[in-house]
This record gives sequence, structure tokens and C-alpha cells, in this order.
Amino acid sequence: MQTFKEEDLYGMQALAYRTLAEFEPGASAHAQHYAEKALALRVDGRQRSKIFDYLSMASACFIADDPEQADRYARLALVSMGSNSSHRTWDRLRQMYRLTAEYSGYPKIQELREEIKLALPKTKGRGGKNAQA
Repeated sequence: MQTFKEEDLYGMQALAYRTLAEFEPGASAHAQHYAEKALALRVDGRQRSKIFDYLSMASACFIADDPEQADRYARLALVSMGSNSSHRTWDRLRQMYRLTAEYSGYPKIQELREEIKLALPKTKGRGGKNAQA
């Protein structure tokens, strides 16, 4: 708790509202608000937390029917991942990827979906086959 800062609270609020927005889409505005506040305060190099905020914002934008903004934040998350990725990062990226399906007819989002597939680590699926998103 000694390292927990205001931006961490905003990031958690963004994630909570983003999760709620899947059942109550109106909550996506709150998710975007808190993700924006978290991102504005993240200046201390805690890159993984910033990636989570980008993913929360992108997901909230997809839910709010704003694929253009969602694409922007999703790409910021992707370029930031690199060595800062973890199982939690990949899980949230997969959750966001699921939300892109509704917009797969948009050329930019289809490209994004392909980039996400390439970025996700290959995991062992059923029967030992490699599976991704």
C-alpha cells in the first residue's frame, strides 16, 4: 500500500467501470473518465500500469461504440507492451480483443485484430495445439 498512488486508484476505478460496462454500457463513460485521469497522472515510469489503463480505455471505447478512439488506445497498449507484459497484461488484451469482434468489418480494426493475434503469446490449447486469441 505504500506505493499505491492516486493514479492507481483511478486505474482500478476504470477497470471496475469497464467491467460493469459489459453489462451496463452506460458505465463506459465512467471507465473512460477514470482511465483518462490515471493516464494523466502516470509519469513515474510504471509502464505496466499504464498499459492496463490503455487497455481499460480501449475496451471502454469499444463498448461505447467509439472504435476509432478504441483503436488509438489499443495501439498505444500494443506498442508499450514489449518487456512489460505479464499474464495479467495478456488476459486484459484478450478481453479487449473479444470486444473488437463487433467492429471486425472496419479495415483499421481488422488490422488491429491481426496485430493483436501476432502479439499474443502462443499457449497450449486442448489437445496440445497452439491457441491464441
